[in-house]
Amino acid sequence: MIVLVEPPAPPGFVSGGYRYQERVAAELGARGAGRLVTAAPAELETTTARLRAAGDTVVVDGLFAARGAPLPDGTIALLHAEPAVGWSRAPLHAIATGAPTAARVRASCRSVAVVRPGLDACFAPGRPRACAPDDPIRIVCVGTLSPGKDQLGLVRALRGVAAPWHLTLLGDHASDPGYSDRVRATAGDLPVTFAGALAVGDAPATHRRH
Repeated sequence: MIVLVEPPAPPGFVSGGYRYQERVAAELGARGAGRLVTAAPAELETTTARLRAAGDTVVVDGLFAARGAPLPDGTIALLHAEPAVGWSRAPLHAIATGAPTAARVRASCRSVAVVRPGLDACFAPGRPRACAPDDPIRIVCVGTLSPGKDQLGLVRALRGVAAPWHLTLLGDHASDPGYSDRVRATAGDLPVTFAGALAVGDAPATHRRH
């Protein structure tokens, strides 16, 4: 049995990483081959030890490392981004969700496999919206405002675009208030909408509207 272990998400929090793990666990569950387990960072060692003692293959969300809990030996690291220094006490086998992350961690891992998330169904292309020739280029960036996603770089790049455009930032702005403030300050009076987080069920209509 393959068991994915992730830390609990804050109430109402939605992220691509959690969505990825839910989908993988659902596919494994449909085949009777795996499930998803939630554990607090302080419980990670005991949880993974119990699962491994039962003969399970344990895949641990790299987000634990960001919360101060090094990933236990004998598990497989699931890395959505390059983890912080000290993320493991020993080289682990790893699954990366993108080639850049795999390249950055390869030297510190026993092996790395890339398993890309693909397109989340909630953002699948719908019917194109009719646009007039003079309508601005509409850009929607979906994700928590964070240095790793570099919305600040996106805003800076768009500042030099002469054609009319409008940028909508969909995603949580509260996880890193300092970074969010920098993005807002850089945006200034540019046509940037900070739409905030949204429920997964609201994503298709919101995406089409923007």
